[in-house]
Amino acid sequence: FGRPCAVVDGNVKRVLARLLELEAPANAAAALKIYQQAAGRLLDPRSPGDYNQAIMELGALVCRPLQPQCGECPVQHHCGAFAAGRQQELPRRMPRKALPRHHLAVGVIRREGRILITRRPENGLLGGLWEFPGGLIQPGEAPADACRRNILETVNLQVDVGRLITRVDHAFTHFKIAVEVFQCDYRSGDLALSGPVKAHWVAREALESYPFPKVNHKIFPLI
Repeated sequence: FGRPCAVVDGNVKRVLARLLELEAPANAAAALKIYQQAAGRLLDPRSPGDYNQAIMELGALVCRPLQPQCGECPVQHHCGAFAAGRQQELPRRMPRKALPRHHLAVGVIRREGRILITRRPENGLLGGLWEFPGGLIQPGEAPADACRRNILETVNLQVDVGRLITRVDHAFTHFKIAVEVFQCDYRSGDLALSGPVKAHWVAREALESYPFPKVNHKIFPLI
């Protein structure tokens, strides 16, 4: 506090974009320098704290995103967007990229009253957590066939794929998944892991004692 440094947050960017008619998208990382330089030019180095507080409050209370209170704005007569009637147009924003979506098929495999679970490697996404065996559905592949194939490839078991238990959607930071969950019965084969680092046959009531990703907790009540 008290240092001659201009704050630049979402509210401040909105004020600057309208006041100075800045065309740079406010949510673009490459535009941050433009907004920082603009804020720096307006900063009063003798009282930076007062300036920062004032422009943040102006953005939060007056220069609102959808309904700017231009009639109450103390800098209305200096505002480029107000003069041009562009308050609703500015600040510009880059459209967010749609998150990629991955489709998976997994099996709740039962054998003699127990369910097979596998553990992911420590490194990588969801490292060290347990899950039901399965994997990605290839383009044009039926989900049940993908379930059968992935189980054979990852744990070396032949299974009979039964009914669809549920379909679960889940969003991570950079992608989304849609998981088809099938009831499966063990048919033949000896466990041999390719991908997972551990596998356990466990009783249904023991599932909650293992660390699973959140998406799997949506499945537990249905099995």
